Amino acid sequence: MSGRSGTSGSAGRGGAGGSGGKSQVCLDIEAEYARELPRFLVRSGQQTCGNRVASAPGCLCEVHVQEPAPLALETLMNLGYRWSDEHCTNPVCTTPCAPATRGACQNGRCVTLP
Repeated sequence: MSGRSGTSGSAGRGGAGGSGGKSQVCLDIEAEYARELPRFLVRSGQQTCGNRVASAPGCLCEVHVQEPAPLALETLMNLGYRWSDEHCTNPVCTTPCAPATRGACQNGRCVTLP
């Protein structure tokens, strides 16, 4: 007596899109930097927008910022250092790279002017 043949299986589903070869650690650092940067762009009181930081970890383009509290700028700098220490590559620069000569305040926000 012969057995019955089995039914065929269905095709598998495609996988989720990749992150361009970046590790999750690198993506997390970039996301945290993007969350932190806006609070440095808000100008308050008599402070000027005299400090500069990278627009994103690993990016050579800089933006002018105001340090909201003593040593607060260390937060962004440390994220940039961590990004480098993790050997992250291909920074996602969020602003056009132009030689910035000065920072200014416009409508309560720091802006970078040529």
